[in-house]
Amino acid sequence: MRSLSKYAAGLLALLMTVLAAVSCADGAGNTDITTAPEASAAGTTEAPPETDKYEIGDNLPVLNYGGETINILSRDHDWFRDEIKVDADDGDVVHSAIFKRNLLVEERLGVSIENKQVGGDAYQISEDHLRKQMSGGLNEYSLVSCSVYASIIHTNENLYYDLKRLEHLDLSRPYWSQGFNEAVEYKGAQFMATGAALLSPYRLAFVTFFNREMFDAANTPYPYEAVRNHEWTLDYQYSLVERFYKDVNGSQTADAGDIFGFMSNNDMIGVDPYWSACDLRILDRNADGEYEYAVDTERLGLAIDKILRLYYDNPGSYPVLNKSSDGEQKDIAKKFSESGAAMVTLRLIEVEGEYMKDMKADRGIVPIPMLDTDQSGYKSYVHDQMTVLAVPNTNKTEEELSMLGAVLEALASESYKYVTPAYYELALKAKYSNDPESIEMLDLITENIFLDPGVIYTKAIESVHQKLRTCIGAKAKIMTTFKQNKALTTAIQKLNEGLDETIATYS
Repeated sequence: MRSLSKYAAGLLALLMTVLAAVSCADGAGNTDITTAPEASAAGTTEAPPETDKYEIGDNLPVLNYGGETINILSRDHDWFRDEIKVDADDGDVVHSAIFKRNLLVEERLGVSIENKQVGGDAYQISEDHLRKQMSGGLNEYSLVSCSVYASIIHTNENLYYDLKRLEHLDLSRPYWSQGFNEAVEYKGAQFMATGAALLSPYRLAFVTFFNREMFDAANTPYPYEAVRNHEWTLDYQYSLVERFYKDVNGSQTADAGDIFGFMSNNDMIGVDPYWSACDLRILDRNADGEYEYAVDTERLGLAIDKILRLYYDNPGSYPVLNKSSDGEQKDIAKKFSESGAAMVTLRLIEVEGEYMKDMKADRGIVPIPMLDTDQSGYKSYVHDQMTVLAVPNTNKTEEELSMLGAVLEALASESYKYVTPAYYELALKAKYSNDPESIEMLDLITENIFLDPGVIYTKAIESVHQKLRTCIGAKAKIMTTFKQNKALTTAIQKLNEGLDETIATYS
């Protein structure tokens, strides 16, 4: 692995200061982070990283709940296993921050955080555990940390409590995702939230990785300037792809052993990012705040033409079919890490994986390309497995609900102060420490995430967003699948009515 640059060394010094502050924090959790320029610069004349944005604190009063246990139910999966709790400070900078965050929340509020993790599919938390809790009159879990697409559809069963009614919880604060709030808030109610308390909103964001050394060898400028000049489009990416192709085995036919300009999955999650990247909307709001179908079939048709052209009409492209549990993502990461592809579409979490974390060639990142230069800007997509937090609506007292509002707020605010800098500023950005342009691009990507309620509620509305996967996988422009029909209209109406009925239970 390459050694850390001066920039990364400065980040490391910052994080050590941050973690030391956590360790020394008092029970009220009001420790300030102060980093002297000379300490942050690690012996250089470089300015320390900007940290003011993490110094916002929260508005919680001094509270103590006398040792109450907070049982959090979450997923036992590689992508999410360390989001809620780690068993020990194992030396990993992110795990250290999470471990100390939990200690700080426990000390601030006088609570004990316990975490039960369950395997199985994404639906298990709602469909198995919470339904059983509701039907049995039980109250075993304080909070749940679950997959958004597989859980939010069960809001209509009244499985989740309205977060807007929780004392101490302020979802307008910067450590809560305002884009997510905008997507799921419904007539003043909101049943799930995400943000700094969790890692997956970063980890599961899709980006374009590119191999800098392959670009150098092909005398091709890195795409950074194209991004800055508002020129990074699907057509622009298409124009680059063919120049990287090499028929390694002389077969005269593209196969897995060749070197490609672009690789991506073509029939599953690799297609999903284009909904956001091309500014394609599925659900919008009517004047009454209800969801309504918003697909612009003309714009979507243009996007499908360009995506199909990129995937299938360029000899430098290599589409990769889905494998179980998204296993093709690792295959693509492996090929990329071996300099077998100049550009790939993957989630950010792959830099933590077995292949890319030890990649020898320098890599860069840019957003997924826009549809065209008429688009207002770049938009990023997060995999619909992203984690959200919710309160099970299971016989909770007013006192318990008030406590859980404080716990959620403290988890989010302390995460923003400590875990976010550890993960985003050090663990993630340091991987591009010798490529400051990628750090600029990373900020551009994460600051422009677009969350469409049509993706979040996909299973409630005929899985519209997944039909794009079918089109690209079948190499076909099947526009009839996106036209509004009776079944889709009924599904959206049922979604609105179900949310109205759930909200009415609080009247």
